Amino acid sequence: MPTPPRRVLLLLCVSGVAACQGDAGGDDPFGPGGLPADAAAGGAARPEAGAPPADDDHTGLPRVDRLIDAAAACGEQSPRTTPAGWQLVLTGSSGCTLHAPPDFTPVGAGTQTTAVQLGDAAALGVMVLAGVPEAGRVAACTPDGLADFALDVVRARCPAAEPLYFEAYTEVVAGVPLPVGDLFWTCAADGHTTIGYFNVSVHGTTPLCELLIIGAWMPEAEVESTVCTLTQIMASLQCPTPGGEVCIDAECAADCRARGFAGGACHEDACVCQ
Repeated sequence: MPTPPRRVLLLLCVSGVAACQGDAGGDDPFGPGGLPADAAAGGAARPEAGAPPADDDHTGLPRVDRLIDAAAACGEQSPRTTPAGWQLVLTGSSGCTLHAPPDFTPVGAGTQTTAVQLGDAAALGVMVLAGVPEAGRVAACTPDGLADFALDVVRARCPAAEPLYFEAYTEVVAGVPLPVGDLFWTCAADGHTTIGYFNVSVHGTTPLCELLIIGAWMPEAEVESTVCTLTQIMASLQCPTPGGEVCIDAECAADCRARGFAGGACHEDACVCQ
């Protein structure tokens, strides 16, 4: 597949790897060290058997391709397209941030595992996992291993979750080749079906495995009406650049005002709009 679905949904913390990881521990919804308390490496997620050949932007699986097409219809999204009035949420403890609509609830903000979700039922939302997992949490520090781990994170909430499609590949970010993968999954429970997506990426293997996982979930019946909000949340993820360009408060504030925010300020060399 010369141009796989990652071209539509891939959203990495492109400002730098080290700055995207949080500290271990903290008040985290998924257990010690910012990782799910009951997660263990499970079966590998793979494309469905007998899937038809895909074109450049599709997998050949109707449910997955519907999500890809809906995301593509959202157009270009980035931190600069964040709507005014969205709330700032810290992800990790190294200065990474994202923005979410005011009616979304942050869970685990400032820890290794951060989610923003809508309503008590959390029928849709975005999740970011970043940092170094506890020993034994990830079976292998590879895209396949992280995909298994991400699926186990989902199963901690929805035990019936199953993979729809997975593809591992190499993506060059800031001149550095990173092992990454795309996981599409689904879960049926209580008469409702959820569909979701995770991008998984390996940022270091020695001495410890460093990972970044970002993704979203939504009711499958509401893909077209919800996906653009979720992809915009993911696209708003920003991290400081280690050794990179220095953030200047005046320039940051002016840029944020031009985007419709009240202002902005530098936070650990990242411009954060307010």
